[in-house]
Amino acid sequence: MATRAGGSLNPISFLIFAFLCYHELTSLAAGASTIGIGGELNYSSNPLVSPGGNFTLGYFTLSNTNYSYFGIWYTNDEQARKVWVVNPNTPLLDNSGVLTIDGRGILKITSGGNTILNISDQVGTGNVNATLDDSGNFVLMDETQRRLWESFDHPTNTLLPGMKLGQNLTAGQNWSLTSWLSDYVAASGAFTLSWEPSQESGQLVIYRRGEVYWNSGLLIDQKFHFLPQLNADSSSYRYTISYVSNNDERFITFDAAHENLPMWFLNPEGQIIDGGNMFISPIDFCYGYQSDNGCANSLVPNCRGHNDRFEQRRGYFVGNSGRSYDDNSSLSLSDCMERCWNNCTCLGFTNNSNGTGCIIWSGNLEYREDNPNNMIINVLVRGNSPKGNKWWMCRREGEQKKLLHELTASDSFNNVNEIENGGREGHDLKIFSFASIVAATNDFSNENKLGQGGFGPVYKGRLAGGSVNLISFLIFAFLCIWGLDSSLVAGANTIRIGDELNSSSNPLVSPGGNFTLGFFTLDYTKYSYFGIWYTNDDYLARKVWVANPNTPLLNNSGVLTIDSSGVLKITSGGSTLLNISDQVATGNVTATLLDSGNFVLMDQTEKRILWQSFDHPTDTLLPGMKLGQNLRTGKNWSLTSWLSNYVAASGAFTLSWEPTQESGQLVVYRRGEVYWKSGVLRNQSFEFMPALNAGFSLYSYNLRYIYNNDERSFTFSPHIDQSFMFLYDPTQNLPMWFLNPEGQIRDGGNQGLCISPADFCYGYQSDTGCADSVVPEPHCRGHNDSFKRRRRYFTNNTGSNDFNSSLSLSDCMERCWNDCNCVAFINNSNGTGCTIWSGNLEPRDDNPNAGIIYSHDSGNSSNTGNSSKENRRWIWLIIAVAISLLVLFLGLFCYLRIKKHRTEGEEEKTAT
Repeated sequence: MATRAGGSLNPISFLIFAFLCYHELTSLAAGASTIGIGGELNYSSNPLVSPGGNFTLGYFTLSNTNYSYFGIWYTNDEQARKVWVVNPNTPLLDNSGVLTIDGRGILKITSGGNTILNISDQVGTGNVNATLDDSGNFVLMDETQRRLWESFDHPTNTLLPGMKLGQNLTAGQNWSLTSWLSDYVAASGAFTLSWEPSQESGQLVIYRRGEVYWNSGLLIDQKFHFLPQLNADSSSYRYTISYVSNNDERFITFDAAHENLPMWFLNPEGQIIDGGNMFISPIDFCYGYQSDNGCANSLVPNCRGHNDRFEQRRGYFVGNSGRSYDDNSSLSLSDCMERCWNNCTCLGFTNNSNGTGCIIWSGNLEYREDNPNNMIINVLVRGNSPKGNKWWMCRREGEQKKLLHELTASDSFNNVNEIENGGREGHDLKIFSFASIVAATNDFSNENKLGQGGFGPVYKGRLAGGSVNLISFLIFAFLCIWGLDSSLVAGANTIRIGDELNSSSNPLVSPGGNFTLGFFTLDYTKYSYFGIWYTNDDYLARKVWVANPNTPLLNNSGVLTIDSSGVLKITSGGSTLLNISDQVATGNVTATLLDSGNFVLMDQTEKRILWQSFDHPTDTLLPGMKLGQNLRTGKNWSLTSWLSNYVAASGAFTLSWEPTQESGQLVVYRRGEVYWKSGVLRNQSFEFMPALNAGFSLYSYNLRYIYNNDERSFTFSPHIDQSFMFLYDPTQNLPMWFLNPEGQIRDGGNQGLCISPADFCYGYQSDTGCADSVVPEPHCRGHNDSFKRRRRYFTNNTGSNDFNSSLSLSDCMERCWNDCNCVAFINNSNGTGCTIWSGNLEPRDDNPNAGIIYSHDSGNSSNTGNSSKENRRWIWLIIAVAISLLVLFLGLFCYLRIKKHRTEGEEEKTAT
């Protein structure tokens, strides 16, 4: 068929071309909202967009934490709030995550070819696709149009129109919302929102950590009693609320036809907010007394009044003496509020920049609000104070003058009286005396104040000589510079590629000064190590982590550094002694000591953690560290004791967490065999750890365990019993548990309270948690035999020595226990090797300067020393009596013999 002049297409060709274009365009449109088997969605690919453009599904990263996720958001939401997150509790630490459908039709997230998270669990047949609908639902469907999985059945923190809260009674499905931990951490937070149905209606219920926190009141006429803003006459948004209650399901749902971004989301503080950022639930915090707004009643501390509350203020507390930190990343703002509310000395709280952990201010502190750039703090406001009460406000003008006087008294201002050349002192910078500034500004009067900026107030002043100047009140800038200078003097907390830390360099100090990382040498052995310790542990300087426990340095030539491949290592004389990390990284790699005590190696270019000390504990458990297993990575977290107090090498004992589905227990192993168990964790205590959380203990501990498909772990955080505050010394009471070389768990008090009471386990005392011995008990040992620590010596016997440096004290004990002739043991001055005393030896306790040994104590003897003395007395008495009797007998015998001889002689004489 011919074409027209000018080369135009004939009708049939045009129709074919148009069909192909249409088919291609529709294919592209379908592909934009759908992925199929083998399809991949990652950080560099285009996100999925629902057919009508309402919703987007893609890869995103949260600020302050740099955790990455896959999630859904309204396409035109300028705040880009996430309405659903695929992997809230399994964040990605780098950009390698991929959302895909495998060959079996399983929707999953992978990284580097490894499965990070299986999102769906049903295997599909044939062609399986996952499609983002215009409702915001992400649906996995096979070629038979069977729904294998959908995001609406797995809500996170947001309820969209068409989603449900409630229960599917047929499938056993529960629909509820779970808050994020913070605005920057999508992990499950403290609050859940559920629907509690009744036969005729129902109510919304917010739970906090499993306990009822707030309820909405019954739904009546499209309104809830304690949600006054919802469908109020003054509200800009109108919601149509529907509920269903039948034999199959009981749920609530809503629609909002005229709202721009219809959604309800449960924020990390437990409040319900809509798409217009309106607080649907009006509560700020629930304190246990305000049931008139839906809050649940609870026990209120005696020191809190029924109108006491916390209010957000932008200010600061004077001094840092009353400030305490807890960097536990599982703590949310509501946890900080609960801690402060229940602590009668607490005045305010906030959390860290990523919205987790707690900063608490306690004691007799002064609160100020004289700087609009200060941090936001939740400050306690007493109920008997009028609203807006400024009880914490300072006499600002007087304080400013005082501060200026302090500044000008420093050496930097000592030469203000030597000003010459129009305020110049040999340079172009004009210097004026404090007195001249006070006079020029009329004593910093408000009439002379022009305004205030980032560096403080600015005043107009007429200086001597008549010139008018603008004088900036630079105290704020000075304090910033002084604080920066102080931190530099105190020590940095980060090393970079090529930096070196050695015996002569300043150690690393965490930002808040909690921890120090540096070079140290142990007594008796002179072995040297790199490790971490509490900065203010002046009493014992105990090391909470050691970089090279089994590779000690024999001199001061060791260097801790990051090489050009991003590997953290220890070198000596230019040679590598130990590679601490094993992942190679390109770009900007840093190692930072955090205030939690964690030493973190990170690729700053990719925001990826390469290695961290919390994943490689030695003998000490700090708050936030874990015992247990990471099932996803195969990582095991356990403690290993030192060989002795002077040798950091791996010792005889390990401490592990043995989980069960409902709880778990701590287990100490000795040389791979079960040695001791704590008993199951119940009600914040263990059966065989009576000193833990006991009433006489300075510390109480919040014990927490996790049991899910990703990890099974145990961790703790401390708080100080207020009744023992008078005993508290921050330099001698430090939150930590450590496994000592004898296999005991001790805490961070200056005396090291023995949390696990076992001294030695002999194989028979299971009532203390000790394991029954798998080796038959020696026939010479009774069920009450033990070894006692005494100052004692043996006459004319120095014992036999074994200088094997791999032997610990427990090895010596085992040898002695199994040797029926052994009466005592000890190890060498460096805590290794053994000295054994055997045989029928006489113990002596009469020398207070004698060495400490572990002496055998038979079960029927309460005091071996006294018993020995008593035995010796009886022996001498018996010998004396025996000798006396023998002398008496011999004397009698001699007397009788003599008498006999005399009698016989007299008889002979008579016969003659």
